[in-house]
Parts: sequence; structure tokens; C-alpha cells
Amino acid sequence: MMSTLALPLVALRSHSVRTFVAEPSADDDEIERLVLAASSGDANAWHELWRRLSPRLTAVLRKPHVLGALHKREDPVQDVVVAVMAKLRDEEFRRLRVYLEARRGDPELTFMRWVIVVAKRVAIDRVRADPDYVDQRRSAAAAETGSGGAFIETRELPDEALLAGTRLPITNRVTARQILRYAEGVLSGPQRRAVEMWAEQASSEDIARELGLEDGAEADRLVRAGVERLRRKFRKEI
Repeated sequence: MMSTLALPLVALRSHSVRTFVAEPSADDDEIERLVLAASSGDANAWHELWRRLSPRLTAVLRKPHVLGALHKREDPVQDVVVAVMAKLRDEEFRRLRVYLEARRGDPELTFMRWVIVVAKRVAIDRVRADPDYVDQRRSAAAAETGSGGAFIETRELPDEALLAGTRLPITNRVTARQILRYAEGVLSGPQRRAVEMWAEQASSEDIARELGLEDGAEADRLVRAGVERLRRKFRKEI
């Protein structure tokens, strides 16, 4: 069904993800120490690692060749950051131990170089899951151009007055609970859980603890990103 609030343009903007090399930083030695401590279950080291990694991963994901058309939007960038941190925390920090083992075999390997590869893979999954992305990997065009896919470029109609009564705003928890039933595939796993807990009136701190986030402010950002993403989804479909 064609959107009433966004008009698809004729062209698709192709997207591919290229390799990104981490710039060295004075932070690197401290990050290595925190990885080692966090891999043994040190909660303080984990939260400090999150604090230091988050801005650096965000800077990488802001590069247009990593997230393509999504790189200027806050929620896809934060989706990937949260998903990467969740992967690092899974199974009692198993991936941190995998990195440490890999570094023993390759002393030149750095955590930033390693984690950016993880982030790039998560970014590819996030791009392919976006509602405006067309996966062309099996198409004839992909075979000719080498492109894996493209984004549909859209523009919003300028006069919202013409659309009075058609928008489904998300203004409170009741509305959020109602539409979450129809949001399968729209939100990332962490976003969906954060919005679900928020809709059930969980505190920011409870959401942070549930998802292994750094603090309540991080949980609030995740909820806001999820709610905004739902807004855009329903604007396109009503």
C-alpha cells in the first residue's frame, strides 16, 4: 500500500559497506585493560568500557559508507551500538574472551580493530532490516553492478494540514502498548524490549538493568529512538 506521507522517488540509491580502519587513540591501552577486566565479570569495568566505546563506535557508524542512508539518523546508529554491546555482554562476555584468545595468537590485533569488524557486521544486518532498503543480492542488477542493495529515497508531503485526521501519533504509553502488537520486524530486539518495558511503566533504571545498558539515560535514549521509529513506520502505512 502506497504511503500517504512519503512519496517514493524513481531512483534507488545503492549501498555497500566498505572496510573501516580504526584510528589509534590514547584510549586504546585503557580499553584493552577494561576488556580484560570485563571478560572476568567486573561490572565496573564493563560500564566503563561501554562509556568509552560508545562514542567511538558512534563515530564509525556516522560514516556514510558504513550505514549508508541511515548514517545521519540517530536511531539506526544507536541500534547498532546497543546491539554490539549486547553481543559483547552475551553469554557472560564470551566474545570478549574470544577476542583475548585471538590476540594471544596475533599480538598486533587491537580491540578497536576487532570490535569494528563486529560493528560492521551488525550494521549490515541493520541496513538490510530497514523498511526502506531493497535487498538486491539475487537480482540481475546486482550481478552487473556488484551492489548488494539500495535505499528507496522518499520525501514527506509538505502540507500536513492536507492530511488532518490520518496520522496515528504516539503520545503516551497506552498508544505505545496498542501499536507494539503491530510492530514486529520494525524495532530491533533491544529497542522493542525497551519500549515494551516503558509502556508497562518500568523505570529507566529497570530498563537499563534488564538490557545491560550503562545507565537510565542510555535507556531513555533507546526508548526515544524506538518510539520515533514507530512513528515513522505508522506515518508510512496509514
